[in-house]
Amino acid sequence: MICVTREIRFPRDVSDRAALFKDELIHKIGSQDQVIGNPQRAQTASFRASVG
Repeated sequence: MICVTREIRFPRDVSDRAALFKDELIHKIGSQDQVIGNPQRAQTASFRASVG
């Protein structure tokens, strides 16, 4: 199942992996901790701060 959302809580509860899209491209894909829990890119950290 693919779930596209701007929320963090729901996908963390129901999925094993996450992807970060920007400008219709995948910029990061991996486990929840890799993508959301420990952001390596400024845009990921900014997204996390804006919705978390």
